[in-house]
Amino acid sequence: MKKTKVSLVILGVIGALGTTPTPALAGPAAGAQEEKPEKAKPFDGKVEAVDTTAKTLTVGGNVIYISATTKLTKNDKAITLGDIAVGDEVHGTTHQTYDGKTEALTVKFGPKGKEKGEEAK
Repeated sequence: MKKTKVSLVILGVIGALGTTPTPALAGPAAGAQEEKPEKAKPFDGKVEAVDTTAKTLTVGGNVIYISATTKLTKNDKAITLGDIAVGDEVHGTTHQTYDGKTEALTVKFGPKGKEKGEEAK
């Protein structure tokens, strides 16, 4: 009799789990990875450091990571991280990655507002 009750409980649990969608069983960790990073944030200032090995810029005391998808431009032409030097003025947008790093989406070489089409403002 006792074996029968235990077997029924186990079957009930298995049946309940079988009807539960898999993402619900995964818990909050699965949902956390699906969250989008923060919105893009603007930055501007002079470059304090460039590390081409680590692929980073330091602007305003903030380390900004450069990814393969970051768009680096000067006068609307693509440049590389190696083309940027300490003391250069840059501006662009960044976002926070899921692991907490500040990653550049765009980096434009030169002072803010000196771009093509913005001179007339």
